Amino acid sequence: MGPVQGGSELNFHEREYCVYAFFAGLDAPKPWLHSTWLSIVEATSAVFNAARDHGAVRCTQYDLASPNSPAISFGRIGHNARGAAKWTHETDGRLVSGSQARFQSAEVWAPNWNACVRDLLAADAYLCVSNRLAWARAPDSGAIRFPAVCIFAVATDLGEQTRQDGRRAGASLSSILKSPLGFVGVRPWGFASLGGFTDAINDLELVEPFRPPLRSRDDPSLSMLRGNWTPFRDSLS
Repeated sequence: MGPVQGGSELNFHEREYCVYAFFAGLDAPKPWLHSTWLSIVEATSAVFNAARDHGAVRCTQYDLASPNSPAISFGRIGHNARGAAKWTHETDGRLVSGSQARFQSAEVWAPNWNACVRDLLAADAYLCVSNRLAWARAPDSGAIRFPAVCIFAVATDLGEQTRQDGRRAGASLSSILKSPLGFVGVRPWGFASLGGFTDAINDLELVEPFRPPLRSRDDPSLSMLRGNWTPFRDSLS
C-alpha cells in the first residue's frame, strides 16, 4: 500500500498527479467491453496495487429496455472481476448480464470515493473511460473523430517505482485503445476557486476536449487544457 498523507497537511485538491489522456481510435475495441476492460485492468494493476486501499467503480449507464431510459443502479461495484461482470458489456449496448444499456462512463477510484472524502485526500490512482458518442445526437455522431476517451491519473507522491509503473501503464493504454492522439500532463487534482476548487481530474471527461464539441469540429488541442501538458508521443523520447 502507498503512503497516506493527511488532509491537514495537504488540501484535497492540491495533491499532484501525472495524468495520461488517450483518445481511442475509430477501429479500437470499446474500453467498456468486458475483454478490453480486463486488458486495461491488467495494464494498470501495478499502480492500483500501490494505492493505500482497494479501488471501487462508479458507473453511469442507461437502461435502453425501459421507457425514458433511466439510469441503471448497479449498487456497490468493486474494482475486481466480480465487479467488472456487473457493468461491462459483452457487446456494445448489451451488458455481460444480457440487459440492454447505453454506456456513458466508468471511473475507478483507489481508494473509493467515500474513503477519499473521509481522508480529506484525493485518490492515489484514478481511471476513467468515457463514451464520447453518448453525448451526440444520432445525426451528429459521424462528426466525432474519436469515439472514446481514457483518463488515467497517478499521484506523484507514491514514489519513483509507481511513477514508472504509471508510465508503462500509459504506454499500454495507448496501445490497447489504438490511440492516434494522447496527452500527458502534471497538475493538481483541482484548482483553487472561491474557497473550494474547480476543474478536477474527475471532471475532465465532462469538458472539452474530452467531451466532444457541440457546434464545432472535433479537434482536441493542448490549448484547451489547463495545466502543463505535452503530446504523449513526445514524452516517450
